[in-house]
Amino acid sequence: MPVIVVGGSNKSCGKTSLICGIIAAFPEFKWTAVKISSHEYGQIEPVWEETSSGQGTDTARYLAAGAHRALLVSASETALPWREMQAALSQVRNVIYESNRISEEIQPDLRLAVAAGAETGFKLSFVPFLEVADAVIAPPGSEIILPVASEKPIFRQSSHGEISLELMEWLRERLGLEQP
Repeated sequence: MPVIVVGGSNKSCGKTSLICGIIAAFPEFKWTAVKISSHEYGQIEPVWEETSSGQGTDTARYLAAGAHRALLVSASETALPWREMQAALSQVRNVIYESNRISEEIQPDLRLAVAAGAETGFKLSFVPFLEVADAVIAPPGSEIILPVASEKPIFRQSSHGEISLELMEWLRERLGLEQP
């Protein structure tokens, strides 16, 4: 019953692509993917379930990659809608979150920090996330720039929506899976 949190250095750094790669690489988990955002997306409820796969939204991309379910959680910078999240996830076993700050609230099995060039600066929430991350992931063609020194393993994503063989093997080991 793995719970993975994918956080990132900045907007559009490759978090969704990494999540899609993990979902596609490990379909046996029937993932529920949850994007937590402080941006308003026009949804009435704080927890909204995507039902249509495609490329239009991050949650639609999760479904296109093979996620069993995909949720969008709209949250303020200071509070998560816990009651609504718990109701939506009550029967769920394998969850992969896209959020820096959720790992302050839960104890996931793995935390993966996506670090891309920071021409626009780092999210304030990235430094504390990086300090507790289990590994750092660099998107394809991106220079790895970290705001603090790190001794964590670093993996390069092979292409958008796919994970490298090295990362796949590392994840298999960390998730206690047998090699195929």
